[in-house]
Amino acid sequence: MEFDFVVKDERVDLIKSRIDIAIRVAAMDEMGFVARKLFDDKLELFASQQYLSRLKEPITTQNLISQRWVLINGLSNGEVTMEKGTEKIRFVPTSYIETNSPAYAKELIVSGQGIGLLINNITRDCVETGNIVKLLPGWSARDISCYLLYPSRQNLAKRMQVFINFLMSTRES
Repeated sequence: MEFDFVVKDERVDLIKSRIDIAIRVAAMDEMGFVARKLFDDKLELFASQQYLSRLKEPITTQNLISQRWVLINGLSNGEVTMEKGTEKIRFVPTSYIETNSPAYAKELIVSGQGIGLLINNITRDCVETGNIVKLLPGWSARDISCYLLYPSRQNLAKRMQVFINFLMSTRES
């Protein structure tokens, strides 16, 4: 098997780009493709110790709007919505940096540029090393799902079937 990895933050036309299989973090709305869920995750709030050390008071739900934010275009649409049980807060930050890249958003947060909602799976390494910390435990934004996407179950090459089975066997329960 040979792999050519194409990593993009914008949606790619799989047929036009001649891509056999994709892994997408999004709701699946593409007709004519098989979409198999690999895992579910949540967007939760993170900040670096560097950012937190500059604050005069701890971050609370009451002062979230006045924080410097890192927003991921397409996940937030300029608005922040978070929930904890039956409580819900929604606001538009007054100060923010916006990017279309979750990976770049993580780097901005790690470097102390602001607080932001990130996918847990992409933050594990930074949380374990102490580069960022999770804020407001119990509060989260929307759920995120990661899907394996490919054109058809019919006429799949054996190598594709093996690869798909491998990916599906490694998914979290």
